[in-house]
This record gives sequence, structure tokens and C-alpha cells, in this order.
Amino acid sequence: MGLWPGRTDNRWAQRSSTAWVPHTPPPISTNDLGPLVVIVGLFAGFLFAFHYADSPRLFRAVDHANSYLRPIFELRRAVVPELEALVVTADDQAALTAVATLTPRGYHPVPAVSARQALKLLSGGGHKWKLAVIDSSLPEYKLLPEAFKKVLPAGSIIVVQGHRGAQAVSRVLLERLNPPL
Repeated sequence: MGLWPGRTDNRWAQRSSTAWVPHTPPPISTNDLGPLVVIVGLFAGFLFAFHYADSPRLFRAVDHANSYLRPIFELRRAVVPELEALVVTADDQAALTAVATLTPRGYHPVPAVSARQALKLLSGGGHKWKLAVIDSSLPEYKLLPEAFKKVLPAGSIIVVQGHRGAQAVSRVLLERLNPPL
């Protein structure tokens, strides 16, 4: 008599803790199929490539996909805004505050650290000045407003007191650039 009543073969030889269990081979796991899937995928890719290697349809499909995907992955080019603002101050904190306030509002700030440098930039060509921010604590401040009035309208000239700090500069710029509603 075999291990199981009525059986004489040893297929039922595995014993669990409570009963005899038939021996079944383990199923194929998905971990074992990984290399097979890669090989089949490579083979299908090679067949596709060799079959359509000279086909104009393939080239049109690749060109269409390229024209669709190129704008998505293309780098954005920086555009310099046309609104240029001349910032004249010797105080670094006031200059940084003016730049940080003007840049998000579409202006391209051009800093000048002295009245002479500002007059040189103002008289030189190539700039379309839309705004001027002048620090009244500069030694040669008296020369600047008259020179700027020849180029800009009076509403586009903002005089700040840089020696009062960056917050005062920011407050004056925000009041002038964002009028109350």
C-alpha cells in the first residue's frame, strides 16, 4: 500500500502539518518572466525597425512626434522687457530693493552708482528709458532731475531717500507703481 490510501505512486509525498498534500510544481512567477519580456521586446523592435526602415510613413510619424514634443522640452529663452528703468543710488541695499521691486513689474533695471554714471547712461544711445529712480542722498543729486526731465515725463521720475533704508525705498516705489484703486 502506498502513502495515500488507493495510491501507489509518490506524487502525494508532501506532508503538511495536518494532512497529506499533493505535490504540485510552483507556478511561473512574474520575476522569472522579466528577461523573457525584454528579449521578446527587443526582437519585436528589431523586426519593426527592419520592416519599416525605408518607409516614408515611419519618417512622417517620427517627424510628427518630434514636432509635437519639441515645444514641450524646448528651453524657454529669456526675453528682455522693453521697459528700462535707470536706478541711481550709491546705497547697495536701496539698489537691490529697487531691482527686486521693479523686476516683477516688467521693468529691466539698469543700476548707476553715481550721478556722472547716470548722466553718461542717459546721454548714451541704445536705451529706451521708461522710468528713473533717483536717490536724493547722492552728492550730485541737483544735476539729475533737470537732465531726466529732458528725456522722461515728470511722472516717470521717482525720487527716493536711500539713506532712510530699503523699506522706505520699497514703500515709495510701490506707492508710485501701484496707484490706489
